[in-house]
Amino acid sequence: MGLDSLMAVEFGTELQMLMGDSFTIAPTMLFDHHTIDAITDHVLELVEESGEGDGADSSSSAVKSTADGTGGNERTRSVEDIAIIGLSCRFPGAENVDEFWDNLLGGVDSVCDIPSDRWDVDKFYSPDRQPGKMVSRSGGFIDDIGDFDAPFFNVSAEEACWIDPQHRMLLEHSYRAIEHAGICPHPLVDNNVGVFMGIMGQDYAFLPKLDNPEIVAAFQGAGLSHSAGVGRISYHFGFEGPSVAVDTASSSSLVALYQAMRSLQEGACNMALAGGVNAILAPVNSLLMSKAGLLSPQGRCKSFSAEADGFGRGEGCGVVVLKRLSDARADGDRILAVVKGGAVSHNGFSGGITAPSGKAQTRVITDALADARVAPNQVQYLEAHGTGTEYGDPMELSAAAAVYGKGRSSDDPLLVGSVKANISHLEAAGGVSGLIKAVMAIHTGTLPQQLHFDQPSPHIPWDRMPIKMVAQQQEWPECETRYAGVTALGLVGTNAHIVLASAPPAEEDIAEPETDVDEVSTNQLLVLSGKDGAGLKRVVDQFETFLENNSDADFADVCFTNAVGRRHFDHRIAVVAANNNDAAAQLRSQIEALAEKETAITKNPKVSFWFSGTNTGATQTLAQLSEQQPVVRDFVAELEKRLSQFSLSEDWKKIAGESEFDKDAVDSDVALFALQASLVKLWQHWGIEPDSVAGTGVGQYLAACSAGGLCFLEAVTLIAARELVLKKKNADASDEEVTQMLDAFEAYADTLNFYPPNRALVCSVSGTEVPVYKSLAGSYWRDHCMHGCGKDDIARTLTALGEIESNFVLTFVPTSDKDTQIAGDFASGATILRSDSKSQSIHSDILTFAAVLYRGGASLNLTNVFSNQRRKKVDLPGYPLSKKRYWITEIPQHSPPQPKSRKRKTSLPS
Repeated sequence: MGLDSLMAVEFGTELQMLMGDSFTIAPTMLFDHHTIDAITDHVLELVEESGEGDGADSSSSAVKSTADGTGGNERTRSVEDIAIIGLSCRFPGAENVDEFWDNLLGGVDSVCDIPSDRWDVDKFYSPDRQPGKMVSRSGGFIDDIGDFDAPFFNVSAEEACWIDPQHRMLLEHSYRAIEHAGICPHPLVDNNVGVFMGIMGQDYAFLPKLDNPEIVAAFQGAGLSHSAGVGRISYHFGFEGPSVAVDTASSSSLVALYQAMRSLQEGACNMALAGGVNAILAPVNSLLMSKAGLLSPQGRCKSFSAEADGFGRGEGCGVVVLKRLSDARADGDRILAVVKGGAVSHNGFSGGITAPSGKAQTRVITDALADARVAPNQVQYLEAHGTGTEYGDPMELSAAAAVYGKGRSSDDPLLVGSVKANISHLEAAGGVSGLIKAVMAIHTGTLPQQLHFDQPSPHIPWDRMPIKMVAQQQEWPECETRYAGVTALGLVGTNAHIVLASAPPAEEDIAEPETDVDEVSTNQLLVLSGKDGAGLKRVVDQFETFLENNSDADFADVCFTNAVGRRHFDHRIAVVAANNNDAAAQLRSQIEALAEKETAITKNPKVSFWFSGTNTGATQTLAQLSEQQPVVRDFVAELEKRLSQFSLSEDWKKIAGESEFDKDAVDSDVALFALQASLVKLWQHWGIEPDSVAGTGVGQYLAACSAGGLCFLEAVTLIAARELVLKKKNADASDEEVTQMLDAFEAYADTLNFYPPNRALVCSVSGTEVPVYKSLAGSYWRDHCMHGCGKDDIARTLTALGEIESNFVLTFVPTSDKDTQIAGDFASGATILRSDSKSQSIHSDILTFAAVLYRGGASLNLTNVFSNQRRKKVDLPGYPLSKKRYWITEIPQHSPPQPKSRKRKTSLPS
């Protein structure tokens, strides 16, 4: 009818004045009721409803939403709540979530001038709104957007140049978010992971000149498409769940989160990454938005302010990690907030394809609350879209008030803010920027102040709405559960609303494991790694600083998180320390030592087990180990049960000269066997399996068990029988008596189950490797009772089997001086891990062994190393990337030199 946006707002304001304070007319009413008939019907509805309350701009049925989950569009809510367990972002003025949150709390305005490396700003800028020019020379930009650590992500320099920086940011911050969640990204236990990312811009494609054949020739299709940006994440990590790029303009990232939520609830994936990205690399879209009158000359979003004059464009990336709440609890994840529900809808037919619709915004909030089963008056805070346009802001708050105002008293207003005032409008990443702000506010219980809100918008009826802007930083209102809504509105009508809540308390406390608290708290294993030597040094420098600056951080939690929540590269360092300061000092010492020599990295080095036949305090050591390690305690209980069931036939007893089985008579060797067998079980639990095994005396039985030739539970009874044979032999029995004993022993051994060895086993009788086809039956153990060979022969065979020079030999008990001499029997360079006979702590010994094995490249199961403790995941520094610039117009600089073409010689006719 000839009205522009401003005139439409003025129309609503004048109608409000005509009707008086008994009715509420939204300033943006004309956008929802855009014909004379529609306006008339709306006014009549307000008159009819005037006795029911505030007469908000929506019918009562449209805003019906209660705690039992009914709503305007009733639906069955999907399975369960979704936990947010990790975050990462790079937003204007902030490299990470911590910096972003500090900026919000500090009231920092992160808008800056357009960086000089984007385009010639003076060429395209005109403060006088000249045609073909942009009205603003500022916005929310990030520095060094072309920088990337290509080698870290296994990308060549040439390939990195043609990968859109948006794709690079998504890949990097997916890695960062997984790190923040305390999940080791390589390898993941479950690859059923979905990736849902909002992305809309393609500025990178505008940069190369098509008349440059070198650049055009270097194009490779997967560099620019939105699908490639998301698919590359799944490809890099090996994720096999849904991988979806979402483009709904400014609502893209919140729609992506909604799709991730649904995918988890429907069981399509077991973990999901969701987020969005935006990069402003070319002036094209800024020129178009200036022509449409959408941009603020200052490049800032003055949300809900009287100074609102358009929005500022911004760029950045944000990613969150999601799991079903039950899975997050079961996995011991740190839950930052919970997604209770959400909704996505479209404006439908409205005043124009890009015109907002208050009715549609009301509907999407209503549906989201119904999906979340949350009543409107339970929600304390709304992170609004808040672009800072003169007519968009009033419409959004009117729509929010129509729903969130239901059942809300005047002294309990809905608190509102918008992150766009701090960092501008990040477009496809706008929704996730508001989401991360809301998650941090819920998690910390603090609401940051709203910038640029000195004068409230005169087009918003503040005194008639139960709404209040967070004009000053404040604590979250006192409540049992914190609830927040997050809104994102798309330019062409796709709207999204998400309902968040604080993490609920665990349904039941998990019992603390029985362990020696003093022992465990005194010694902890800290492991760090880098992709190369330089990377390891950066990691150590960063971690040393972290330990020194966070002396109050729980050192055991730090070690646990770093062990189970980080990828473990080939270049490694490990220390066993008592506290943060001790660890920092040891790290510094080790990294300095590494700097003095070249380190050869061995993946999965050979490991040999050497089992002792000499008992020096095994019983005491076994008791200590059982107290500290549940896996050992359970195994010892199995051994004791099997031993208690052991009995001898009457003939055996008669031959043995015993009226009954005397357990005390065999305690010594059984304890020695049990200790070493328990250590084998512990190392297996920690992921260490031997490549070759050997032993003497009782140790040969252990070697056979470790090689798969005999069951530990059966071997312990064979040890008991062996002890009786040796006792009779050592009692000066006649040859005939000894032979009878050996016959009985062999017969008993033949009742057990034996198998060919499945790894290299050195025979302590012959000193050679036991053939794989040989079963270690009764005759073998009979010979073992009577004969043996020197340790030198065994050691030489073990050395030859394992090429032991660059690998490891583990001895299993506090050994005697005689046993420790085996170190000299191995070739120079072998790493001998043996317990000191004077050691007071088997726990310290095995942690030290684990540290040496980790440094040497062994694949330790670090989750199981910490399974005897109840620890929690904490914030730690992420991997320090080493970035440099890769740009599409600079591809020839990174391309390998092409061989010169050789001219073909041709023969001329004579």
